[in-house]
Amino acid sequence: MTHHFQESCDSTNGLWFTLGKFNTYLRQCQYFFANFILFYLRLLNIT
Repeated sequence: MTHHFQESCDSTNGLWFTLGKFNTYLRQCQYFFANFILFYLRLLNIT
């Protein structure tokens, strides 16, 4: 039983690790996208 519990803990940790990496990627994309939108709006305001 303990062995099975350890295995599930390991898989959960792996899942959280993957989610964390994906979260960082999403945050970078969101940051880039926000900057792109701001730049585009500024471009529209200039013209």
